[in-house]
Amino acid sequence: MRASVALALAAFTITTQNVRVTLPPREATHDIRQAARHSSVVMTQEMKHRQAWRFRPAGWGSSHAPSMPGVRRIDRGDCATYWDRSRWHKLRAYAVPITYAPFKHGHRWALVTILRSVPRPAVRLAVVNVHMVTRTLDRRAVFARGVSRLRALVAVLRAEIGPVVVGGDWNRRYLLRARFRGLDSQRPPRGTIPNGGRIDYVFTTGRVAGVRVIGRTYSDHNGVRFRLR
Repeated sequence: MRASVALALAAFTITTQNVRVTLPPREATHDIRQAARHSSVVMTQEMKHRQAWRFRPAGWGSSHAPSMPGVRRIDRGDCATYWDRSRWHKLRAYAVPITYAPFKHGHRWALVTILRSVPRPAVRLAVVNVHMVTRTLDRRAVFARGVSRLRALVAVLRAEIGPVVVGGDWNRRYLLRARFRGLDSQRPPRGTIPNGGRIDYVFTTGRVAGVRVIGRTYSDHNGVRFRLR
């Protein structure tokens, strides 16, 4: 089984791209479609005021909490995940609360998307898309509790699904990044925001085989592409 998993995920590439909430549709579409090039899964953030399905590239699927019955757009719809339907099939998706705080945007949710690879042998993959609270140096306790909940979520997904990827916009500099036991990560080669901070990255139960920062985005974040094995 392990050999089959390694074979099915050998060419798996994922990109995380924060899509600034103020971008007009044309520029948001550009950043998402640029992120999708050379990738088969894209994690986006700041999508809460958008209908995510309108921005997906041709032949791609999407998951977004506002499309789920009874879920409010503002508090749970920040993250949206896209995937190449020639490579992946969605099994299910759901939002999970990770922080509770009284300050503005203090309630944050992770978007979990369970995918199954299309080529045989089929392999399931759990993609956990996050956008953590801002000013995390001032709000360390809130950040720490959120990471603790994410660790518990990842543990459940590893037991149920196996391969897991967790990542997105952490709103924290890379050297202060979260830690997940048993998950691999790799530092992006340069900053992902204009002032040099490295706050967009992923962790995986596999191995990070390469990282590339994508430039020329309209957003205030550069996308980061991770090749995983």
